[in-house]
Amino acid sequence: MLRSEREGFINEQRYIPAKALQRGPDLAAADMILNFNGRVKFNNDDVWYKTYEKGTSPLPQSFRPDLKLEAVDLADSNWMLTGMDHLHGCEHVVFVSLARCKYVTDWFIAQLVLHCPNLKYLDVSGCPEITDATMEMAYKFRHLQILNITDCQGIKQGEVFSVFLEDLLPELIIIGVDSLSKMELPLHEYEQQNSRFLNLGMSASIPEQIVGLRSETSEKSTVVNCKLNMSDSVELKVEPLKTESVC
Repeated sequence: MLRSEREGFINEQRYIPAKALQRGPDLAAADMILNFNGRVKFNNDDVWYKTYEKGTSPLPQSFRPDLKLEAVDLADSNWMLTGMDHLHGCEHVVFVSLARCKYVTDWFIAQLVLHCPNLKYLDVSGCPEITDATMEMAYKFRHLQILNITDCQGIKQGEVFSVFLEDLLPELIIIGVDSLSKMELPLHEYEQQNSRFLNLGMSASIPEQIVGLRSETSEKSTVVNCKLNMSDSVELKVEPLKTESVC
């Protein structure tokens, strides 16, 4: 039943380019959002529009070049990844709320980066599928001012990412992150041991936790003995360069 429900939402939210051409991307996207109990707001207008109680839409049915979608509220909705295509061309959107949407994943945020580059407010609070990958992508919203990740259980390294995000985006306020003072380890050590996204200069090709490094030199060759945490040793022999005298 759940699979059938998901497939139904996906089919209902499929992007139809002809509708976007007929009504413009902003009105077409707004109409789809209202169909899924969302709310929208346009530029130079303080009114939040939603579907009337009888199910009819308050939006114009023909193209209006003066209407630019500015804010989208899809909180508690069954919005699917397929529906993100409707935001294509909606470059004036600065506010998006996906709070408590059970189907929202990090892929939604990747789509937002493409379609809404001028985003200033993003709310993904209470989304169970949101992970550290969303925090990693957040810096791509160069104008982001507020990021709400309250009750996102999938985010494990929020404290670490918040430090780097606030450095890259000085005006950014992150809601829902514990203070760094609660961490038992210094930031550098904490990041190295716990984060798989940020690696403060350590190459992924280097074996983890090199215990010791010993070098020995001889006349014929140089031997470098790297002892790893698995108690294995690797010897690298480097032959000296041969030199020839030139008369």
